[in-house]
Amino acid sequence: MKIILTFILLLAFTPFMAAQEIQERQDQQPQPVTQQQVERDAKIAQQERAREEADKKLKLEAETKKKEEEKKARAIEADKSKKTSTTRGKQ
Repeated sequence: MKIILTFILLLAFTPFMAAQEIQERQDQQPQPVTQQQVERDAKIAQQERAREEADKKLKLEAETKKKEEEKKARAIEADKSKKTSTTRGKQ
């Protein structure tokens, strides 16, 4: 009798458990991506790319300016170390 009752309960609750599993799977699904979200993300990505390009350009300009200043400083040092007179004893 216990076996039959257990079997009947199992058969009765199986569809409810299956329905619950289906509902849980649907709840776990990510929300669909909308066209508006795609456009917003593309706009943000383009802004980030533009910002990175501007940063690279500024960094390159700063490095170029620094190198030019170093060259000028070396040239000034080289000019100071050269002798100005060709005769002995005078400088």
